[in-house]
Amino acid sequence: MDIFDNKYYGLTRQLMASIGLWPYQKREHQIVQSLCVSFILILSILLQLATFITHEFSTSLFIEVFSFDILCIIYALKYIIVYFHSNHVKSLFDQIQRDWKLIKNADELKIMQQYAYNAKFYTIFSGSIVYPGTLAFILTMFVPDVLDIITPLDEPRPRQLPVQIEFFFDQDRYFYLFSFIFIIVAFLGMTVLMATENMYMLFTQHACGLFKLLSHRLTRTFDMCSSKITPSKTKCRVCTNLLSVINIHQHCLKFLYDMQYKFSSSYFILSGFGVASLSVNMFRLFLALNADNVFESVSSGLFVYAHFCYIFWMNYFGQDLIDHGEYLLQQICNAQWYTAPLHSQKLLLMVLRRSMKSTAIIVGGLFIPSLEGFATLISMSLSYCMVIYSVRT
Repeated sequence: MDIFDNKYYGLTRQLMASIGLWPYQKREHQIVQSLCVSFILILSILLQLATFITHEFSTSLFIEVFSFDILCIIYALKYIIVYFHSNHVKSLFDQIQRDWKLIKNADELKIMQQYAYNAKFYTIFSGSIVYPGTLAFILTMFVPDVLDIITPLDEPRPRQLPVQIEFFFDQDRYFYLFSFIFIIVAFLGMTVLMATENMYMLFTQHACGLFKLLSHRLTRTFDMCSSKITPSKTKCRVCTNLLSVINIHQHCLKFLYDMQYKFSSSYFILSGFGVASLSVNMFRLFLALNADNVFESVSSGLFVYAHFCYIFWMNYFGQDLIDHGEYLLQQICNAQWYTAPLHSQKLLLMVLRRSMKSTAIIVGGLFIPSLEGFATLISMSLSYCMVIYSVRT
């Protein structure tokens, strides 16, 4: 049975399949979908940059274009990174299926199902924020139309897109056509964000589930030493269970290494773009507040708030992974290891020595996703924003 068709992983599979990132899709369908998505994302970037051709360059224009254009660049880079690493992504999903086959009893099945359910919950929770938020942002384009109906003026109120995009046609005449194109780009970008980041979240939750499974199996193993089982049978079962713990621990470490090996460098670059995007949008918010521009302040404030939520979201799962690694170490130290035979204690040292090292994923060899990493990114963004603001003034 394919576990990715079940109620736990089905949403992530559908999200990735909708934009051609699901590694088990037919290759022909995947290529067609990827070409369409890449074309739309790259075209949106070029149309925003085309604004500098038809408008006189100014700092405010650069900030307004760059604040949204860099988001499109991030979406495009995320999509390209995952697509060109599809074979590696497939190997990670294959390993998830193999890990589920290591489950031995109902208690261990409940543990893995709980973390799979957590992945589903986080997918639904993030989707319930991202898509309604995107829709609310899009609806701001039609506020003048609503006001013209409620309190009409002698002339229709001017309408404009929330971002600077150059279509080389009369915007008022083809406003609804341009709005439709903008809606497609906005929801496509959000779907790329949801699919790629929920894939990362699913991987981290699976690794956390493995650590929890290890802790459970380890505790039950040493509990047997104080039971009424004969010493010879206890010795055999303790050794067998400890070997299975070592096996799962190696599986988990290999899974984390594979995640880091292919994606750490590319995600480090994306982190740099993310800091730049947050810095520019905070600078844009400060300008709007100084100018008492209510619409611009609300729009920029939503952008900054979305950046904060996204950065916290991704660092939270990195912290969750670190916490589960430390929890495994605590369980090893608190277990009744002293009641086990000496040779079994030597087997436990293999897990203990490795568990003393952090299980964090190091991005680019420098940055560790965690709550401390979240504070670091926010501090860097605010510092760069202040530098930009001081240079301008």
